[in-house]
Amino acid sequence: MDNKVNEQKIESTESFNETVDISAIKNQHEDLEQENEPDALHALEDFSSLSKEELLNRMEEAVSSVDLDQVKSKIQKLKDTFRELVREELEAKRRVWEEHKESDDDKFEPAADFVSDKFEDYLKKYNQKRTELRRSRDADQRKNFANKMALVDELKALAESSESMNKAFEKLQDLQLRYRKIGLVPQGNVEELRKVWQHHLDRFFDVVKISKELRELDFKKNQELKIELIAKAEALTGEPSVRRALDQLNQFQEQWREIGSASKELNDQLFDKFKLASDKTYVRKQAMLADNKLKQVENLASKVALCEKMELSAEQIFDSHKNWQDANNAVEVLFVDWRKIGHVPKEDEEKTWKRFKDARQNFFRNRESYYSKQREDFKKNLVAKIALCEKAESLKENVDWKNTA
Repeated sequence: MDNKVNEQKIESTESFNETVDISAIKNQHEDLEQENEPDALHALEDFSSLSKEELLNRMEEAVSSVDLDQVKSKIQKLKDTFRELVREELEAKRRVWEEHKESDDDKFEPAADFVSDKFEDYLKKYNQKRTELRRSRDADQRKNFANKMALVDELKALAESSESMNKAFEKLQDLQLRYRKIGLVPQGNVEELRKVWQHHLDRFFDVVKISKELRELDFKKNQELKIELIAKAEALTGEPSVRRALDQLNQFQEQWREIGSASKELNDQLFDKFKLASDKTYVRKQAMLADNKLKQVENLASKVALCEKMELSAEQIFDSHKNWQDANNAVEVLFVDWRKIGHVPKEDEEKTWKRFKDARQNFFRNRESYYSKQREDFKKNLVAKIALCEKAESLKENVDWKNTA
């Protein structure tokens, strides 16, 4: 009898080892996820060619989404693109004002921007919804943890009861079903909960001394649940969105962790099938990342070419208003072309934009220097003309015609 109990105890702890194996599925792809995931899964959508009104409409759609997690990166990109566009427009208005201002004491006061106000209102609404969602999830997870701990207490009591074997096993199956139906718990409590649940489950099998036949029924139920998860994981190849496929795969992996062992002979086979199905989704992710990387390299080459053109424009100095206006129009076309190009590799993004922006600002500084000199010349001419007018008026009033002549 003792040998059978020990054998059952060893079998009942196999699920502990499986949790390590499930983590290994993710660990194989850990470096790839940490390096690329923040941007790459959403890199296919580019907003840089949209107007402020179009960005506002996209923001309204995103904020209305029922899945705030799905649009998180999208909203961040919309925010960055919109604010950069607003800043560029403001700079353009300031440059026009600089050209036409009448006095150095004039103050630049741009008109109210109702589109920007509306955009920021949507952003504020989104942040409020995210905060409410986070609080709701935290509350739900704390509640789930309390509910699971209550089931742990029931499991503990069941292990100490004097129920008949069949009745005890029926109650155990009910406990396991209710336990699996409860949602996620706070991340900091996951390992603690798993260990305490497994401890009392092992203790149940020790104390109740469940028969091998009943234990095999438990194995069979776990086997069915795992086969079902394998089928769901394999079906993810038909999910068009890689992001949704990964989210669902994470859920399946969490569910796998909570399912107990199948028979010792099938455990490894089932796990290998589940791992193979999981890897198919990760392979899709890697393929998408590779494709995005290739497109980003092509975009980088296009943006470098625009940097060179902008730098050439920044080196030119003109001596007429018309030539400066023509050059300004050409520079604006370069900027429009820049915004049409998609993402570049993350490591090149900041320095490439800085190179383009610095060259553009150098052009505008040269242009401003020209118009500043023009204003100074106008001012000197005005002073000279006023002096001539005053001199003419004084001559007009002078009656000493002889000396005046």
